[in-house]
Parts: sequence; C-alpha cells; structure tokens
Amino acid sequence: MSIVWSFSSLKTFQQCPKKYYHTKIAKDIVEPDTQATLYGKTAHTVAEEYIRDGTPIPEQFAYMQATLDALNDIPGEKLCEVKLGLTKNLESCDFDAPNVWWHGVADLVIINRTTGTAHSIDYKTSKSARYADVKQLDLVACGLFAKFPEIKRVKIAAELAQW
Repeated sequence: MSIVWSFSSLKTFQQCPKKYYHTKIAKDIVEPDTQATLYGKTAHTVAEEYIRDGTPIPEQFAYMQATLDALNDIPGEKLCEVKLGLTKNLESCDFDAPNVWWHGVADLVIINRTTGTAHSIDYKTSKSARYADVKQLDLVACGLFAKFPEIKRVKIAAELAQW
C-alpha cells in the first residue's frame, strides 16, 4: 500500500500516531466537524466565491472585504483551491494520481506570467497568521514550482487571520 502524505496528515501523526492510523489508514474513525471547522469551511467558501466569481460577501463576513479586495488587486490570474501533487522525484502530478507521493491544496494562487511571480495565500481562520507554519507554505510553493514551471518566484502568505 502506498501512503500519500500531506502537511496536515504529518501534523496528525506528530500529534498522535494512533489517531493518524485510525483516521488516515484504517479510516474506521471519522472526526466530526466542530463549530470552528464549520466556520472555517464557510469562510473559505466565501473567500473563494468572492475572488473567483465576484459573489457578494455576506454581512457576517464583511470584515473580510478589505483583505479580499487587496488580494483581488494583485495583478495576475486568480486560481482558487489549486490541487497539487508531487511524485517521489518531485515532479508534478495530479492530486489523486496513482504515483502521487505528496499532495496539498493552495487556497488562492495568483500567477503573473509576465513577471514569473506567483502569490500563494493560505487562509487562516482559527489561528494568527503570525504563527502560521511556514513549512506548509513552503511545501505548497514546491508544488507550484513543479506544476507551473514558468514561475520563478513564489511569495507565500497566511492571510485573514484576524477574522
């Protein structure tokens, strides 16, 4: 059996190998959503639909407006929920490819093909962006370099933590 890893699965293993086994390998335990995870999922959807489709932001999330507008103002193609996969040779592959070794999802990627620059934004709703784990952001940057070889520089950020 081939095990695909992600930053979140690695963090789960570090917290508790038994929890990792039951939730990721045996899959005999499914963790229920909490109020915090439901809020985070909703906030991510609001951000994605605003950036991608221009869907108005619900009043409950109005405080996100200025940050999302600033992200929208960055020149380049906006890609939401970019699924990334890498083989053991660090070559790009589909998120669920048979030979995928690592996979991750970038919440927002802004690619400026003229400058060869990309911005990778990880939305945070439950913790301060000041304490975001840059290792996760670095892994996503590696996936972006592989998927988009025209990119020469990736700027990474965890945003919206003050929600």
